[in-house]
Amino acid sequence: NKMKLAFLLFLVVGIAVCKKCPTYNCGELDSGVCSKSEGNPKKFTLQSCGNNKTCAFEENKSTSKCMDDPYYPPKSRYPGEFCSKNEDCITNKCKENSCQGKAVDEPCTNDAQCTVNMYCNKKLNVCKTWSWEIENCDETMECAPFLSCHNGHCIRLGSLDNGKEAESSLACKSNFLVKKGEKSYCSEGPKLKQADRKCPASGKCSYEYTVNGAKKTLEKDCECGYTNDGEAFCPLGMGDYLDDLTTYFGYLSDNMPMCHIKLPQRCLCFTGTNVKNPEFWKAYISYQNFTHGVDFLDNEKCAQKTIHPQYFEFYDKLHGQSDFSVRNLGISLI
Repeated sequence: NKMKLAFLLFLVVGIAVCKKCPTYNCGELDSGVCSKSEGNPKKFTLQSCGNNKTCAFEENKSTSKCMDDPYYPPKSRYPGEFCSKNEDCITNKCKENSCQGKAVDEPCTNDAQCTVNMYCNKKLNVCKTWSWEIENCDETMECAPFLSCHNGHCIRLGSLDNGKEAESSLACKSNFLVKKGEKSYCSEGPKLKQADRKCPASGKCSYEYTVNGAKKTLEKDCECGYTNDGEAFCPLGMGDYLDDLTTYFGYLSDNMPMCHIKLPQRCLCFTGTNVKNPEFWKAYISYQNFTHGVDFLDNEKCAQKTIHPQYFEFYDKLHGQSDFSVRNLGISLI
């Protein structure tokens, strides 16, 4: 019985570690179709949509289709975004080609209901105007995007040194907090120990950081990428993004336009002259690497164009610029 139990345990562990990720390969599909999947794990066949079209890619669907670019699903646009009918908007209200939200002091249950430059105050259940840098606040939700509440005032993200007390990790230059009793303090962020981003045989990624002079370690599961052979990778640690996040979040704090609290990145990168500004391309790529770490590693060309078109458009524009560090951002050179 013990041998049988050990064998079953071996099988379970082996399956957990060796579980294959989906694969993504280029191929020919019907006109207007950009993705088709089959099998388990899934095998995706991808096809670029062409000019003025974008792939409405969804991993949980067997088929994804090309749509007009830009494409937003029904009821997905926030107040302030372009609309042509009520059904385009989360609030179900379109006026003069702009989704409408609730005004200051009108009742709300979530941020999406409030208009541009406002948030839903959960204590009062009404829309309130957010606070800007150095203005008063009680908590971070009251501050504009890319700001955090600290000692009663809104401050820039990435502005606090290690050892400083903070409410949010994003207020720290290290983007990492450690708990000491009831309070949290900025501290050195974990860094990936291995140089190779590919998943170890154990299926676990190891990270190292220091707290009060003592070395600490932690582990994370590998994450599936979008590769042609179903590879998994180790996401970078908070400490691996230190210089980039400090620089780019600081830049975004200086240049943030008026936009909805729910979509600062979409607003920042796809409005006005921002889409032509290399500094915003860098900010967008840095942010995407931070939030979707392994998604862009070793992509096939069709995966770049089908699943991550905006990311690789900006990357291609920046490619070759000497002041842009591909190594620091963990981007796979294509």
